[in-house]
Amino acid sequence: MTQYKKLLWMDSDTLVLKNLDHLFLKPMFTAAFTYACCNPNSPVLPSGGLWVVEPSIKVGTELWDMMMEGKPKQDPKTFEVIMGPDGKPEREYWHWGDMQIVRWKFSKWPLTFPQEPLWPKIDDDNHGRVEGMRYYPKYKDIPESEFQQETVDYRNRDAGPMPEGWTGASWDGVTPVWHSLDARYDQCVGHCECMPERDMPNEFYSLHFSCLQGLHKPGEYKSEKALGHDMYNTAMSCSRWYMWHEWYQRFYVPAHGRFPEPHWDGPEIPGYDAAHDKHVEAYKIANPPNRR
Repeated sequence: MTQYKKLLWMDSDTLVLKNLDHLFLKPMFTAAFTYACCNPNSPVLPSGGLWVVEPSIKVGTELWDMMMEGKPKQDPKTFEVIMGPDGKPEREYWHWGDMQIVRWKFSKWPLTFPQEPLWPKIDDDNHGRVEGMRYYPKYKDIPESEFQQETVDYRNRDAGPMPEGWTGASWDGVTPVWHSLDARYDQCVGHCECMPERDMPNEFYSLHFSCLQGLHKPGEYKSEKALGHDMYNTAMSCSRWYMWHEWYQRFYVPAHGRFPEPHWDGPEIPGYDAAHDKHVEAYKIANPPNRR
């Protein structure tokens, strides 16, 4: 798509809540971050859900070659790249698809490291750590001294806290590297059920219908009643808010009309309601979902 100077790539299950035009001023490769579903100790990784892209034959060819060649195989104990008899790295499948490919292409991770960093830190000297942590309720009002203790550089604890965002001084201005968007972009809806501190109503620019807890993707429901049933019985507060009230009622119904019959004829589905969350917890215990 080289007829365009810049593109904003979004995954098909992304919900845009605010204007994103300002992202076109960001450099290639500006992108959201992600982490393992509901794991507070997960490493921060470039997300597959929201990227700023400057299309070029050169970068496209490099990505294609990476896909065709496969991932350099690493020793599971030392993480060193295994070399073949021909002096070239042995190759294996990309197990995690696009997100793993962009990690290798747009990040400057060392080929050897004992383990990946823990949230919210990132093991990449080009970037520091992701910014925007102060938007989270968990970090919003705590004293600066306590916040710094939470965000200390785990590789060199004597160095003090890591800076917000990517470390611009280490970027050469040419080679594409990952510039992390802050915590308000491309957040997974399902995280708010198991990690309430990551729930920021009215703060998000965009959401991602991923990591859903006991729920299907919105487009998988065959009727409004099936959607309403899960929203009322198995969705916690912010999942109900973003899937039923925001995505379905605010955006989908005005644009396309209601889901097919049978329609939801049960009680009103609340948004943020701690009392109703108790009903959901009890329902899940009595009716364990067959998929989480």
